[in-house]
Amino acid sequence: MDIQKIFEQLYVKNAPSWSIERDPDNSYKYHATQSAFLLFKQQQYEIEALKAELIKTKTALPEQTNCKGGYYLQDCRGYIGNCMKFWYTHGYGAKLLEFHLFSTKEEALSAAGGAPWHKPWYAPYINSLAEYTIDMQLADRNAEKAMIESQEQIPKEETPNGC
Repeated sequence: MDIQKIFEQLYVKNAPSWSIERDPDNSYKYHATQSAFLLFKQQQYEIEALKAELIKTKTALPEQTNCKGGYYLQDCRGYIGNCMKFWYTHGYGAKLLEFHLFSTKEEALSAAGGAPWHKPWYAPYINSLAEYTIDMQLADRNAEKAMIESQEQIPKEETPNGC
C-alpha cells in the first residue's frame, strides 16, 4: 500500500469528523493536513531505511548467550585491545558470539591440557560483562555515505519548512 493511502486511513481513523480535501495539484487543501502528510511521508522513508539496515546487519544470537551455565576458556597470553581473548571452536578471539562453550569446568580444563595460561570463566558471568563496541576494521566511510544519501532521498522542497 502506498504512503498516501496509509496516511489517509490513519487520518480518517483518528479524525473521523474531518474531511480530506485536495487542491487541483493533488496536494491537500489545508496547510496543516499537507504538513502532516509530508512529515508522515518522511518518517515512512526513514523507517524503511532503518528496516533495510537492520535486515542487512541482523545477526542471530546463538543459544550460548542465554546459557544457564557452562564455561569459556580464556587464553591469558594476551589481549585484543582491552578485551580478554577466549577459545573459539577454531582459534581464539574476543567476539562473545563465537566463544566455545564448555559444559563443565572440568571439560574446559581438560581441553586446556594443563596449560597455565588457560583459565576457565563461568559463562553467565562473562556474558553479563559484554558490551557493544565498534571494531575499527568494520567502519567504512563508503557505507556511511550510502546510509546518509538514503536518508536524504526526500527533496527539501517536499518538507513543510524546506529543511
